[in-house]
Amino acid sequence: MKKLIAKHVDQKGATRDIEIDPLSLLQSVDNNVGNETPENIIELDLKLMQPILKVGDTGISSKNLLHWKTNGLLLDYKHNIGGWTRFNFLQYVWLQVIKELREFGLSLDIIKRVKDGLIFPDDLYKKTVKQYAVSALKIDRKNIGTPLNEMKSFSEYAIFHESTSHYNNVLTDCIISRINIFLVVFKNGDAYFLEEGNNLLFKRYDYNSNSQYDMDFVIKKEEARFQSNVCISLTEIIRLFALHDSQSLTVNAIPILTEDEKQVIEHLKKNDLTELTVRVNDKKISLIEYTQSYDAVDLASRFKDHVLTDGYQDVRFKTKNGKSVHFSKTTRVKI
Repeated sequence: MKKLIAKHVDQKGATRDIEIDPLSLLQSVDNNVGNETPENIIELDLKLMQPILKVGDTGISSKNLLHWKTNGLLLDYKHNIGGWTRFNFLQYVWLQVIKELREFGLSLDIIKRVKDGLIFPDDLYKKTVKQYAVSALKIDRKNIGTPLNEMKSFSEYAIFHESTSHYNNVLTDCIISRINIFLVVFKNGDAYFLEEGNNLLFKRYDYNSNSQYDMDFVIKKEEARFQSNVCISLTEIIRLFALHDSQSLTVNAIPILTEDEKQVIEHLKKNDLTELTVRVNDKKISLIEYTQSYDAVDLASRFKDHVLTDGYQDVRFKTKNGKSVHFSKTTRVKI
């Protein structure tokens, strides 16, 4: 997608031109713009677990997926719908991380250490297997009379959900709070998350103390500055997913974008777009104004197709030697 010259209009009406990449629109002008209510976070958490992506949606060949699975790199959670394998969004992002780490030349063994130490930690997995194994569920009085297949399905869900909870929390932060979070991998396979602008590399959030992170699993950037590492932006992976044309239905299923952001992105995808203005009021998008231009058009056709339509529009025709050579229209959409 091409870059555009956009006009930023502040509350006082002052404008300035900005060369923008469509990806940057996903970074809100307000870092706390997301709805961080407990209900919204729980809803997002559940949607990140939904198996809605096919193998073809990952952009990774079946051969590589099988090779990675054989080497224990995948987040093990079975989703088979109608005989077809499905992935949830947590699995999708991790697959993109594996792909990038391989492009940087990291071995399968190193990537396995990243998975076992950070993404799907061994200690959490062993703990949740013991807690949610079918054998443990059977002896719980609350499950008396529950069919075995239902207990097995719940067991698989709970083990995956609890084992990936810290990784899930990080992706939720990327989506709701618009925080740019990186995955930092060192040569020995030790890996941490890093929030842009922060000084601490962390593995886990801590919601039971006054500290933002679990201090047993953090290091300062100064301590790691002489160690070679690879840095992957998780936020960038989410942005690229949200902008991909083939993922439009999936993006609607996962609340990555607000409704006004979706509108801006859709306008940016128009091939005939020449100018886009986004007006911001109280740190929220209040109006989208976009101009489309066409060359060598038929006046009557454009009048019929574009002028006689709903919407607040300005229309401009240019002629040369009595012939129409250029047509443009500017549409304003209030949010």
